[in-house]
Amino acid sequence: MLLKIALCVLSIWLPLSMLAPNAHSQNAVENVDPMIVETIKKAAEKGDAEAQRKLAILYSSGAGVDLDKDKAFYWANKSAEQGDALAMGLLGYAYAVGEGVTRDQSKAVVWTQKAADLGSAFSQTQLGIWYLTGEGVPVDNALALKYFVEASKEMPEAKARLAGMYKDGIGVERNDVKAFELYEQAALDGLSLAQYILAGLYADGIGTKADFQKAASWVIKAASQGLPEAQYSAGRAYLFGAGVGQNSTLAAQWFDQSAQQGNTEAQIALGICYRDGDGVAKDAKRAAQLFEAASNAGNPRADLLLGNLYQKGNGVNLDKAYAVELFHRAANAGEVEAYDYLGDIYALGEGVPQNLDEALRWYRRAAEAGSESAKDNIKRILTPKRSGEPVIRRS
Repeated sequence: MLLKIALCVLSIWLPLSMLAPNAHSQNAVENVDPMIVETIKKAAEKGDAEAQRKLAILYSSGAGVDLDKDKAFYWANKSAEQGDALAMGLLGYAYAVGEGVTRDQSKAVVWTQKAADLGSAFSQTQLGIWYLTGEGVPVDNALALKYFVEASKEMPEAKARLAGMYKDGIGVERNDVKAFELYEQAALDGLSLAQYILAGLYADGIGTKADFQKAASWVIKAASQGLPEAQYSAGRAYLFGAGVGQNSTLAAQWFDQSAQQGNTEAQIALGICYRDGDGVAKDAKRAAQLFEAASNAGNPRADLLLGNLYQKGNGVNLDKAYAVELFHRAANAGEVEAYDYLGDIYALGEGVPQNLDEALRWYRRAAEAGSESAKDNIKRILTPKRSGEPVIRRS
């Protein structure tokens, strides 16, 4: 079970941003020779549709020219009006996300449909997504399936979408083996999210025999491409030795990469590493900074951990009143461990006036959630005390 938790993945759909036309072109045009840019500009101004589309991509990605979404839209529109299918896809994407133009899903669908009808695999994939979600079109799983099947001949993203339909039984009979095969194909094509999902299938033995070494291998491949969820999972794999040799230093390094991208679970994991000196030099102040970042992003587990630091003055100035506030925030978000902490705080009067009724209220919530220490402390509060006997046993 620990291995599965360490490598667990969510069954999630690919985000629209991963299908952006310029996302597939950017690497190829990062270092564009100024002379080539000038040649493209001259051809575009003379009405060459292909050059207009290329210029739109340059402006959209900021490659060889200053980033300018308005100009990107202008040139994509010029090219699309001349019948360039890829430019139509660019135009549809621009309308879908509001890049260089006011967001307009109906126009996004029109241009994407035109491009799909002309055989654009990118647009077929995007249209399939919208038929799944009902964004700008009626939900139609059969049409979604049709477009993903067609686009999967060229687009790894379409293979992954198709795999998701088989995995969840959407529009087709559920088939874990087929889903695994499609995810594997997309992963081999280099799609990071497919690699991440494939790791989860290996970890859970879905559609294939469970293999934690292969799970770790694929999650590391996805992590190496910069996917923050995969970087966090790679960190957990190294932290617990799940499919790889246990290595706290590498775990902390992967957590750090994910945390820098705003992954709150990674911020918490890295904070714990700094708090405990696991894989990094012990640094309670750095731990507090990481917990605070995750707390500010709305992670209740971070509230709990940050509250612990304020309660003890570890890496931060001692502030028991603020610790109580953080514990309340965590408890109100359903963080069960916070119930026990609040019970202790009210029973002992730490940062708040002692209030055994309030302590019992929190202990009872903790006990209902399965806390044995809370059950013990309820008995202690309700049982007459001998002189000097502590009110509770701290959770």
